[in-house]
Amino acid sequence: MAYHHNEATEEILDGVMNLPSIPKFGMILFPSNPSLQFVWEMFFNDKAECADILEELLSRRYLSLRTAPTTHDDYDLAKLFNMRNDDFKQAVRTTKDGFLWLLNQIRTHPIFYSNSARPQLPIPHQLALTFERLGSNGVFNLDKN
Repeated sequence: MAYHHNEATEEILDGVMNLPSIPKFGMILFPSNPSLQFVWEMFFNDKAECADILEELLSRRYLSLRTAPTTHDDYDLAKLFNMRNDDFKQAVRTTKDGFLWLLNQIRTHPIFYSNSARPQLPIPHQLALTFERLGSNGVFNLDKN
């Protein structure tokens, strides 16, 4: 209380005597808007509270709840092929014909038929995910049209 009284007294004396003072952060941010200066000072005057808020923000990777990721069971290729051609091309980064052509070229390759304990995704899923990943990163695009 004594510090606050002393600080307020100093501000009054500086104002009366026209002495320069160190500007507050609100004055720097909003030099021509006293209302915003006041609001800023009211909300962010307590440095300890600001530090706590900043620490909380920095300690969280996400500020809101994230939705559950889509699993391969939820990834429905039938829905994908029922899309309009432009939507399909946007989602998979190639045309339906191009997708089916490449799928027919690779579907018998032994790499897709391993006997590991962990089963692979179906070949169409792997191909669609590969197209989407490579296409969304700008690495490649099979359809140059």
